[in-house]
Amino acid sequence: MSLLLCTTASAVACVHDDKRPTGSNLTAESRAFVPPPAPIQYVVGDPGGARSSTIVIPLNGGAQGMVVDKRRVIVSRGEPRVAADAPTESISGAVKLPSRFGGGFLFWTENTIYRSDAFDSALVPVARTPDSIQSISFGPKAVMVRTNEGARWGIGLPKGERVPLLPLGVVDVVALDEGRALGFDDQGSVFTSIDGGEHWNDATAQVKATPTRVFIFEEELWLEDNNGNAMRLEPDGHLSWFDHVPEPPEAERPRDPRWHSAESPVRVAVRSGVAIDDSTALVLDSGDLFRVDVRTGDIVSVLGGKLPPDAMCQGMPVAGDVLFACIPRGGGSAFVVSHTLGGSDPIIEQTFASGSPFYGSDDGGLAYGSTCSSVSATPGSPPPNALPTACVRLPTGQWEERDVSNLSLDAGAGPGDVTVARWLPRADGRVVALISDPNPGLFDPVSGVLVALGDEIKSAARGSVGYSYPRYSYRGRSRYSGRYGPSGGMTGIIDGSWSYVGQNIRAAAAHGETYEISEDGKVKTSAYDLESVFYFAMGIGRSKDGRLYQTSDHGMTWTEVAAPPSGAESIDLLTCTTVGCDLGAFYRIGWSARPPRPVTPAVPAPPAPAVRRVRGLELSCRSSGAVVSKLSPRTEMSPEDLGLGAARVPAPDEKHDWMYVRMGLGRTIATPWSGPFGGDGDGGESIAGLRMMLTGFSAIKDDNDQVIASGPVRNINLLRRGAPYVAPFDPLGRVVRASIPMSEVIAAGRRAGVPLDELFMEDPTQSGNPIPLTPLDPNAVGDLALHDTSQGLLSIFRGERVRVAVRPSQGNNPVTFSGVVLPNDEAAFIEAEMGGPARVYKVGPGGVIDLFNVPQQEMLHGPNPDALAIDAKGNLSVIRTPSGSDPASALDSAYVVTPGSPFAPLAPWSTVKFADDPACKSEQGGYRTTLQVIGPWIRITTPDLKVEEAPMIARVRWTDKRVCLEGFEVKMPPADVRISAYGSPQTFSIGTWLVAKGSTFARVGVGEGVEWRQPMECTVVSTGP
Repeated sequence: MSLLLCTTASAVACVHDDKRPTGSNLTAESRAFVPPPAPIQYVVGDPGGARSSTIVIPLNGGAQGMVVDKRRVIVSRGEPRVAADAPTESISGAVKLPSRFGGGFLFWTENTIYRSDAFDSALVPVARTPDSIQSISFGPKAVMVRTNEGARWGIGLPKGERVPLLPLGVVDVVALDEGRALGFDDQGSVFTSIDGGEHWNDATAQVKATPTRVFIFEEELWLEDNNGNAMRLEPDGHLSWFDHVPEPPEAERPRDPRWHSAESPVRVAVRSGVAIDDSTALVLDSGDLFRVDVRTGDIVSVLGGKLPPDAMCQGMPVAGDVLFACIPRGGGSAFVVSHTLGGSDPIIEQTFASGSPFYGSDDGGLAYGSTCSSVSATPGSPPPNALPTACVRLPTGQWEERDVSNLSLDAGAGPGDVTVARWLPRADGRVVALISDPNPGLFDPVSGVLVALGDEIKSAARGSVGYSYPRYSYRGRSRYSGRYGPSGGMTGIIDGSWSYVGQNIRAAAAHGETYEISEDGKVKTSAYDLESVFYFAMGIGRSKDGRLYQTSDHGMTWTEVAAPPSGAESIDLLTCTTVGCDLGAFYRIGWSARPPRPVTPAVPAPPAPAVRRVRGLELSCRSSGAVVSKLSPRTEMSPEDLGLGAARVPAPDEKHDWMYVRMGLGRTIATPWSGPFGGDGDGGESIAGLRMMLTGFSAIKDDNDQVIASGPVRNINLLRRGAPYVAPFDPLGRVVRASIPMSEVIAAGRRAGVPLDELFMEDPTQSGNPIPLTPLDPNAVGDLALHDTSQGLLSIFRGERVRVAVRPSQGNNPVTFSGVVLPNDEAAFIEAEMGGPARVYKVGPGGVIDLFNVPQQEMLHGPNPDALAIDAKGNLSVIRTPSGSDPASALDSAYVVTPGSPFAPLAPWSTVKFADDPACKSEQGGYRTTLQVIGPWIRITTPDLKVEEAPMIARVRWTDKRVCLEGFEVKMPPADVRISAYGSPQTFSIGTWLVAKGSTFARVGVGEGVEWRQPMECTVVSTGP
């Protein structure tokens, strides 16, 4: 691994062997004035550590382009160059632009894409995406942007315009300037091109397994499959197979086999090592003692195998030696290692029962916050010494115990009544106890002298109490080093935040101040307020205006110092030692206080235009009749006594120990991998709009493990689960009073071979995911299904009639999420699970029958769930809408997935007509389905009826020429209702939806105890795009 080396003299600069005049032209006088190169001070941090977002790109002439937070820096010989401008968000990605896109560089933040001609030249905004950017790849003609939501955007360069994603259904693609291109879709089909994407060839037959990624390596296009094999696209268009993925070339600095840590030697050195000269650190890691050149990362020497390998250690210098305090990663004792500087082997000087902190001082004092015993107390028994005790190191290397047994207090209190917040050791073996309660003070266990401290130090003293076992962890931007910070983590194993300095004490308090406490207990507070990190007396701080400071006296005074090349704003204050500091993107080597150079504030990069969204269907709506509502007054039992709509359900009472089910299920969409998506409660309503409510007595197991009903009638076969629901696409918003007979659930389980006790491990009727079903009649309201993923119970609702089936899990709790009604009293569904294909199955009088599988990769699937569709002949297919919250368009087409057939593109959403429009009535064929999309494809232009950003369902008949809209539901603002509550009227808000069937519209809200309906009249304003 190569390291970038940087330094600051009077200005920030990189250190290299600068070329100077040599030979006869260099006079003795001129030689005398050649300044020696300044020692390096800032080294680029290693990737994969506490901060892994630093981006490094090789540039011409040996230079390196660095991205640190928002700043772009070119590191080369001489002074680094910092780009004049910066985006308002941190840069999360950077890459060289291929020549076919004009060359230069592409940068992106969470949502915004920029380009630049040179690495540090002005940022030119390209586009801003509505969702967070996950990855960017370069196709033959456009940039493919994938978002964390799963959406894909085709972006043209240099202007940032939307362009179609090709080939159809592609989820990953790469290309070369000479014309070769390689990609695959979410079905696992592989496509190749050798003419810059003008023509694509299906190369799936050449691939032996499922593709997982495509990438460029050494100017060749590669595909990796899920077995770890690789294929290379050759210039003639065929794929060559390899049994492994090509390995990257060996790093310029290969890993030293003597080094066992996952982190780099320099990172471990600045985290826990000790500087023994200007360039060398002593490090104890994985049981081995190393000397590390912190300016190059080289291991100078190693003494291995002498110490326990499973401990974490931190060093501190003492007179003539370096000590390492160590704590076990798992079980074992804490211990201290000494004799690390001489030629002899290091020794374990003292062991301790683990679980207490180490305390250190500036002059080399060290103590352990417990007894000197290495034997832990038996669980449940008192410790050997119940008094607050410390084990302190003497100058001879021996250890002695000190406690508070000779402490005298007023009012009859004894030594056992005090709380010792911490111990303050000294190099000569003395130690004092900082007492926080009942009154703050400093107690010398040898002399018995107690110095009282004022109330102003009380919070600082108490802030040192309450930690138990010290553990090492990185803490970004901490005020603390070698001790616990406000959130309970430590930035080191040895707590050096309080220390004697002469006869005074310097203390860094938990809330950020630094105190100086004199011998007589008087307190002086530092005037500085900096975000900082410390190692004993040494610290690095950052002011609110982004300047960097250094202290050598625990923060009582500070000196402004030179910042890294990217400035102080972009670093993280992680941890420090005598070696220097880990600042995330940079290591700061040493403690030379070099003067700052004025930093010119970055010019904000221009804002980027938003990616053009597809408009979709736009309607203008107004009310066409009065509101009709049914309201159930709230009682002392509410909401437990409120059913779906204007209905009541039995509520728990004190007379019986019956268990009740009352589960409201929202108007969500069913998704296969993340459960129900969207729903209610997001728009400020106090009463959520519901699709269904499950009510009635619970099904439980009695003491004999028999399944019974928890109610007045125990016979489980007589129990019915109330399941009232609102049918999809019903403008009247009627509540259908259906129920699920438990006897039929038991019979369905028996037919599926599921024993009763297994079926009722949990009541399978007390929850589930509602699924809109596409009915046979295009003019009818929708049917509904309810799927319980835990036991595989599927309930199909058609009006008040309910059919149940049990589909035992074939893997990891598959989720059924879309369905259609078939002739002959049958229905078909699609289910999916993590790591497996989607499966289409049929439910009918003959039971459950598997039909076919649909290959898919959940990590590459678009954000919208697939929709099971049926054509005019009764054939089943799947409609895929990868465009997410954007309506399907020529830029990102919806398409039909049929096993054994290529993808078939469907018409853009902009062709939409209502199903009762003459154009739809005259055109036959197509696929009928119910879409579930994560954002509305239908908008209302009426100002006070704006559609909310929530999932939408829509039932369509879709062909390659047109979309015929049979019905839809989109979320609208909540409506206010006045309900009698506890004897007086109160205002509640109910979530509402615009519901359409054909060209009949209504605004509907149905929730617990509320039914609210208003007829609407809507006209088409625009169909986009």
